Amino acid sequence: MSENEAVERLNLALQTERNSAASDDRNAAWRMVEAGARDQPEQMLSAMLDALRECINTEELDLGELIATKALSLDHDHPELELFLAERYAARGLHPQALALMKGQVARGALSPRAERIMGLSSWRLGQMDQARAAFFRLSSLVQSGEANWPEARTTVEFFKAESDRPTLRMLLESLSERKSDDPELCLWMAEWLIEDLDEPRAREWLERALSLADSGSDLASRIWRVQFALSHPEDAESYRKTTIGIFHKSPEESRRVLEDILSRHPEFTEARFYLGTCYRRQGRAQDAVSCFEAVVAEQPTPNACLELGALYGELGRPAEALATSLQADELFEHTNHVAVCNIAAAHLELGDLEACRAALARAKEMRSEFPAIKRIEHMMEHPPEPPKRGCLGRLLPW
Repeated sequence: MSENEAVERLNLALQTERNSAASDDRNAAWRMVEAGARDQPEQMLSAMLDALRECINTEELDLGELIATKALSLDHDHPELELFLAERYAARGLHPQALALMKGQVARGALSPRAERIMGLSSWRLGQMDQARAAFFRLSSLVQSGEANWPEARTTVEFFKAESDRPTLRMLLESLSERKSDDPELCLWMAEWLIEDLDEPRAREWLERALSLADSGSDLASRIWRVQFALSHPEDAESYRKTTIGIFHKSPEESRRVLEDILSRHPEFTEARFYLGTCYRRQGRAQDAVSCFEAVVAEQPTPNACLELGALYGELGRPAEALATSLQADELFEHTNHVAVCNIAAAHLELGDLEACRAALARAKEMRSEFPAIKRIEHMMEHPPEPPKRGCLGRLLPW
């Protein structure tokens, strides 16, 4: 079998996946791939690696994961395949599987920065702290030498912040500030760190730099608000911090009282209004929540504020507004948030646009096929309520 034949067989199998063909057709196509792999494993592995890289470039990551899983059977120790799958597993919270894939790389010697990040992150999430610290200390050296990229550096800083290891954190941030000072998130980290270090003048300098670099609608907006509040109102900053840390695991009534008190004195604090809206929503005060989120979006249309507002419009039987705001959330999330896309599908369904609903569902499936709302929307397409009720989707779906 030539390399061209391997590519043709693989392309046929990928086409059946992209077209959501019947399972028998997909299985038959993959059996052809497996037969070709037995005859010419090197040609088929090369074709699969090329297909995987194309999927990464086009962000077809679920399909890429399928390719990588099958390709790993041809080369059990291929570092590119191991790294891609381990990162996918870690992103989905499958940390034992991610660590298992890294064992081969550990046995073969020094790990790349990407591999060290997976080792550190997955060990951290599993509570294997000695292994996590060892990986992140190795990674911190790579960050300071400039060998690690921004994703590895970000996770390393997050780890040492969580560990309250100020000496290591100081070295990391000072090193990063020299070569990543044009990154607004790094500037915010520097400002947050300097506030804790009681260096207000330098904290303000880094905050101003973050403000100049952050895009309008950036998902950093809430952190910018928080840093601004800490610098302007230090007397309330600690109370606010304690209230909002883990807010979704606390009593909404207790959090509501604190947030309303802060907003009575600092009505300009937009992030506090966002959190107050979440408290109202948890208490079933949908209209009060809408008022909060509308005020936030009017001030700064952040992705999460638009997501919450679109969901509430759906609950209140306002599908046109739900659609417009959910489309805005989708745009701000850069088309990566499956909840926003499900909200779009639900709004289209209630507006009677079944074609647009199906298109949105197809996108949501590509992002997270097991998300429960997808099945509920599909069921309601097949079994609409009789008689139709405005807002029915909002009441039945987990917006």
